[in-house]
Amino acid sequence: MVPKYPTVKLKNYLSKSIKISWNKISDVHGYKIYFKTSKSGEYNYLTSVSKTGNSFVHRKLTGNKVYYYKVVSYVKVKDKNIYSTYSEKSLKAVSKSYVTVMLDSGHRGKYGRDYGAKGIDKKNMGS
Repeated sequence: MVPKYPTVKLKNYLSKSIKISWNKISDVHGYKIYFKTSKSGEYNYLTSVSKTGNSFVHRKLTGNKVYYYKVVSYVKVKDKNIYSTYSEKSLKAVSKSYVTVMLDSGHRGKYGRDYGAKGIDKKNMGS
């Protein structure tokens, strides 16, 4: 029995990180994630995720570089893994990211993680 392959989504997540997520497939034992840095390059194993997981964040990437990913599901049959097929997805890692925070009622601000934003002092926030 060959398992179905997951539908993969990629999203820039914080600075120089890409979040890889996928739909859960029933009756699989887990997922394996692979990546490469060029369209014609070889895939490198990144990590395994249990059957209950459906995302992973690939961190410490090079900004403005395109990364290619595939996620395969697998089942175990008599101590052997049987893998699904896959579809390739790609995304360029960005060097900076911003988070939108509520400063007080009705006001929003954007703070760049790369510029040292550490959070909000809750005691100075209006209710």
